[in-house]
Amino acid sequence: TLFAFGQTGSGKTYTINGELSHPEYYGIMPRSFAYIYEQINNNKNKKYSVKATYFEIYNERIKDLLNPENKSLPVRWCKNRGFYVESLVEQKCGNFDECLKLLELGNSNKSIGKHHLNDYSSRSHCILTLNIYSADNMDKSKLSIRQGKIHFVDLAGTEKVKESQTTGNSLVETMSINKSLLALGNCISALSDPKKRGGHIPYRDSKLTKILSES
Repeated sequence: TLFAFGQTGSGKTYTINGELSHPEYYGIMPRSFAYIYEQINNNKNKKYSVKATYFEIYNERIKDLLNPENKSLPVRWCKNRGFYVESLVEQKCGNFDECLKLLELGNSNKSIGKHHLNDYSSRSHCILTLNIYSADNMDKSKLSIRQGKIHFVDLAGTEKVKESQTTGNSLVETMSINKSLLALGNCISALSDPKKRGGHIPYRDSKLTKILSES
């Protein structure tokens, strides 16, 4: 899991995305896509399949950025999968270009707001997940599939209400953002404290931490 964390306007989204129309200014996600497909193309001994999901958490509601009509998807839990988002579109990406188009589509559906600190502020946590499946291409008698997963997380910016001068709906957004970031911080703190290791980790305090609990 890779996080972009920081104050509103500090460059998190640009670091993650970069400029998708200019390869020389690609951010972490498109560069990672390019590296993954380079490795896949160089490994002829295995057969690979890459599938992606892209969604945002806005005011503790989950919207599928690949199908924006799904605006309030539930988080479920089961023994085999742990926490997961129900009814989320999972799209197959056969190459780098398809991954890039998926990223562009999702970005166009994000919840954007404006306030005193930033004229173009993402008001949600956005998570793009790549599920990578591999199978042995040489031994057809063995049906062994391995799965890997990587989360790219563009967190909403931390901000102080007084400095951002938010009111009304924007104030509700800010409070929701700060609450979920606090929950994330509490989980990271509990995981990094040797005294708390193996004890209770408060993953259930927010949808963000539920979804990232396997990280």
